[in-house]
Amino acid sequence: MLDLNNSRVRASRPVALASTVTNLEEGVAMVAILENGKEVVVPSTGVGSTENFVGVSCFEVQDTRYAPFYQEITVPASSPYTVTLKRAPRNLPTDVGVMQLDGTAFAYSASAPTASQWTGSGNVLTFNSADAGKKLRVTGTYEPTAVEIQAIYGQSYPNSHPEQVVGVIGVWYETEYLLTTCFDPKSNWWGTSAGPVYLGANGRFTLTNTGTLLRHVTIYSAPNAQNGFLGLRMNV
Repeated sequence: MLDLNNSRVRASRPVALASTVTNLEEGVAMVAILENGKEVVVPSTGVGSTENFVGVSCFEVQDTRYAPFYQEITVPASSPYTVTLKRAPRNLPTDVGVMQLDGTAFAYSASAPTASQWTGSGNVLTFNSADAGKKLRVTGTYEPTAVEIQAIYGQSYPNSHPEQVVGVIGVWYETEYLLTTCFDPKSNWWGTSAGPVYLGANGRFTLTNTGTLLRHVTIYSAPNAQNGFLGLRMNV
């Protein structure tokens, strides 16, 4: 999803959508491929260094599947070493990132966590006693209401997908500000030298350099307590 209230687009264009794309999110990194000899677009895969990035998808949202959240927490000094988040993550652990303020990542554990690990259920995260007192940042996505989608992020109420009926979507390819939920929550976007940005799996932006390097995409705002979106500048 995009935060339309706070994004500023300079240039966009309509593009044909690949016939294989049946469910598309807004704010996704799109790449061009050939289908029957004609250019169409699909979400990036993050595999290899030759994907042809063309911009970020923008269209009428279909539903209120998710919005971003960001929260700074402190592991309790004594047992139980649990923290209750303000939002219940939509998809544990896939779309949740936990790390120290210095960028040290915490790994997910399906059972009892050891040092520098976490586990979770609902909106409750559990840590090991070795991490007592540590300050952490948590990023992820939650399921907002339709009212939140409209009032906070400037989106209209969910509707059908006319662009997928006709096989065309819009892409933003030059922006002054772009705020998107489509980023890797396990990347350290808060580092003093954060970047460069790469294409990741499922149309996500990432700092992991297994995909195509985006030379003309820069970070201007990491997720924070005021705005959980990732802020990018882009000139494709």
